[in-house]
Amino acid sequence: MDNLKDLKYAQQSERQKLDVYFPANSTGPRPVILFLHPGGFTRGSKDMVKPYLNLILLRGYVVVSANYRLADEARFPAQIHDAKAAVRWIRTNASLYNFNSEKIAAWGVSAGGIFAALLGTTPDVKKLEDLTMGNPELSSRVSAVVAIITPFDFINMDPQLISLGKKPIHDNESSGESQVIGGLISKYPDRCKAISPMTYISSESSPFYLQHGTADEIVPYLQSSNFAEKLITAIGKEKVDFNLIENANHFDQIHSAPDNINRALDFLDRFWES
Repeated sequence: MDNLKDLKYAQQSERQKLDVYFPANSTGPRPVILFLHPGGFTRGSKDMVKPYLNLILLRGYVVVSANYRLADEARFPAQIHDAKAAVRWIRTNASLYNFNSEKIAAWGVSAGGIFAALLGTTPDVKKLEDLTMGNPELSSRVSAVVAIITPFDFINMDPQLISLGKKPIHDNESSGESQVIGGLISKYPDRCKAISPMTYISSESSPFYLQHGTADEIVPYLQSSNFAEKLITAIGKEKVDFNLIENANHFDQIHSAPDNINRALDFLDRFWES
């Protein structure tokens, strides 16, 4: 099947479009990875899937790469509404495009990682789902999550950077984090709590693959290590893989190196039902 570009998954915004990439010679319903792009909440696009795309397709996955509304257009929770609508779009189109609707994973990088993580921790949180966006009868639950260099806890990002001897950069009005919640981080702790996947961790959370670098000067690696620790308590060590990469910075090429992409895919493969 030919790849598909700029399909609408909702109608509120021009940003609500996705691309679909099919593996070669695929037979039978294929598992799907929903890719959510990086960009600090203020920029980025679905085309940013490309460093990961070929290896994922070689493993037999369909890749659905989606744009979501940015902070200059809408503040949170618009972005997770978009991500959940994209999952429902995948399920409603499963028979048309040969998707396996029971095998959907979310894969997010940096800013996109927080929304992938929210898909994995909030399957039944009604206030984070806008069913008017389409396909309200379908679930937005995902089977597993890959979250790479992800911010999980806005309130503690700058304190963690300081503790690691790095420059604090987030608690100001121009930061993407402040823009996506609609105000200065330190002035709106409730909004920070609402966007944090850590808030919603429970025994029902999806399995997670997490990846971070110890030299990250934008999102401190403690964001992922603290999230992993809380996840392990809730869902068990066997459902969490935390890949901490020594001396890797935020957008270090090692994050999209074949060994690390395949490690994430190996993790996902473990949680598909036979």
